[in-house]
Amino acid sequence: MKKIGLVYIKGAVPGFENFGELPTHLVKSNGLVDGKKASSELDALIIPGGTLLESGDISDDLSKEIKQIAKDGKPIIGVCAGLQLLANQTDIGRKSEVPIIKEGLGLIDVNLSPLISSDRVNAKVYDNSFITKGQNEDVTGFHTHTYGKIEGDAKPLFYSKIQRMNYGDVNKKSEYNIFSGACNDDGNVIGTMIHNILDENPIIRNNLLNYIDASSEDIEDISAKNKEVKSKINMEVGVDSGHKIEKLSGEFLKYKNNGKGPKFLMIGSNGSDSGKTFILTGLAGALRKRGLKVALMKVGPDARDIVPGLYLTNGKMEDYGSIKIGHLGWMDIKLA
Repeated sequence: MKKIGLVYIKGAVPGFENFGELPTHLVKSNGLVDGKKASSELDALIIPGGTLLESGDISDDLSKEIKQIAKDGKPIIGVCAGLQLLANQTDIGRKSEVPIIKEGLGLIDVNLSPLISSDRVNAKVYDNSFITKGQNEDVTGFHTHTYGKIEGDAKPLFYSKIQRMNYGDVNKKSEYNIFSGACNDDGNVIGTMIHNILDENPIIRNNLLNYIDASSEDIEDISAKNKEVKSKINMEVGVDSGHKIEKLSGEFLKYKNNGKGPKFLMIGSNGSDSGKTFILTGLAGALRKRGLKVALMKVGPDARDIVPGLYLTNGKMEDYGSIKIGHLGWMDIKLA
């Protein structure tokens, strides 16, 4: 069976998206899969978003394995923080007068710096890697990042059309595109700021399967193993927190079976920096620990505010995660 690893360490958000239902094994900080080195066991590796560089949770063992997988010509796909890890460096000093530099692995020749974007996006595609072969139309997905300005000499893969940047509207009279994906010279190491790239774009997903020579039998096995991986992720609060969820609470099943909507809680205040996100995150984690199914949404376009809560619940970022105010945001409240 083909093995596709998903980096599963503190600071990662492995449940944020489904990654095309492809991951079959979890790769932890020791860089091992079933007690063996990931580079010898895996056919491909996916690195999810999160705070991988800021939190400093990438061990030397894992770094060595990622570099070896790249050297062996196997595919690596890094999304958001995954791209930051694969890049040369990222300036995380968004509110600092001087840059605060975090070094990446140097596998993709780009540097990143602060640029906030939380849009649903269409992105123009460049044919510089196996992953974009035959993708003649724009790809779709979403941004939710703080350090999304990409500069460098790596081959471009995607340029995203965005509405807002750094909390301000982009001039509607002209289309605004930002560099949102690149690859190494060999085309096997891919990094992008576009979440859901494997979930929403079948050609991209199939290109990865074709690259690792997955047969129809392999694909069936991958699907079965992916269900096991998702089950493991969904039975823990956060990542390697030590807080396990023993079973799904009957409260959720009661609401599901009687056709009534679930209970909800709205948290608000009369200003910014008042602790709404902090309270929401704590409540989300506490409720999830009790076995409740927890969905999170943000009224307004900045879906980044619910990411810490989704980190604890291992929840997926849904379209209702950002409720529209005027033309800004992802989904109308009537459809949520």
